[in-house]
Amino acid sequence: MLLLEVDRVLKPGGYFVLTSPTNKAQGNSPDTKKTSISSRVDELSKKICWSLTAQQDETFLWQKTADSKCYSSRSEASIPLCKDGDSVPYYHPLVPCISGTTSLKPEEFFEDIQVWRSALKNYWSLLTPLIFSDHPKRPGDEDPLPPFNMIRNVMDMNARFGNLNSALLDERKSAWVMNVVPVNARNTLPIILDRGFAGVLHDWCEPFPTYPRTYDMLHANELLTRWCVLRESTSCLGIHRIVC
Repeated sequence: MLLLEVDRVLKPGGYFVLTSPTNKAQGNSPDTKKTSISSRVDELSKKICWSLTAQQDETFLWQKTADSKCYSSRSEASIPLCKDGDSVPYYHPLVPCISGTTSLKPEEFFEDIQVWRSALKNYWSLLTPLIFSDHPKRPGDEDPLPPFNMIRNVMDMNARFGNLNSALLDERKSAWVMNVVPVNARNTLPIILDRGFAGVLHDWCEPFPTYPRTYDMLHANELLTRWCVLRESTSCLGIHRIVC
């Protein structure tokens, strides 16, 4: 069950490194070490589409596959793939299943990322007059750009696929993004995590677990349409608490 939990939290293509200094007492040959540690894992690794990629002394390196075909080609006796209800991330007993890979329609993903690349340029230009002028206006080509590091910590409160995060990286903005997926929205957190971004599920009816004044910018695309029934003043106070 421990390795199944490792598989659950490991992204496709990720690595699991196992170091066991206790091997020294069992001999120094590579064959002895491999037998003492990896033999118990080898059989399971084939069932969950892991491959042993390297071994040095007491350290073993397995890689989780990123190829969805591996899961479909396994025998029926292999450990099953998790169902939607098995992917609850918090306060849920371990389930004997593996996460596999996440599927998404390419056209849906690429349409979304194009929207955010365009939107980010608008956001950044709208911030310019707030810094360099006493009179907010739509900036022109002659206006200076905002400071490169004016925004460092960003929260996307309804992140979907994490494409605001991706657009910031494409524009070489030195910003760190916390991607939040509302619990009452489509659970796209596996996609965000598979892309190597930071992300979390959260119920916006509850305070976000962070210190006050943590973020330079909060982004809330279509969030109010999913918000729970709260007084507007209470909702705004929650946002005010975590903005610098």
